[in-house]
Amino acid sequence: MQQYKNYCIHTSAVATKGVWHGRGIVLDPQAKAPKELQRIETVSDLLFLTKEEAEDFAFKLCKAWIDRSAPRSTM
Repeated sequence: MQQYKNYCIHTSAVATKGVWHGRGIVLDPQAKAPKELQRIETVSDLLFLTKEEAEDFAFKLCKAWIDRSAPRSTM
């Protein structure tokens, strides 16, 4: 779990036939219990050779979603 602008971001990667797909979940910083705000998955034609690359890219996508979608008051 990583932090970005008061949001928690959980990333993971899924292996399929020797390549990796990234996934990310942005959690609501105001919720008392973990509450998903946005789930992001890399498109099927965007593949990575390592788990770390897939997770890093998913983290970047989640950060971009926060920058574009988050209310100003939580930044």
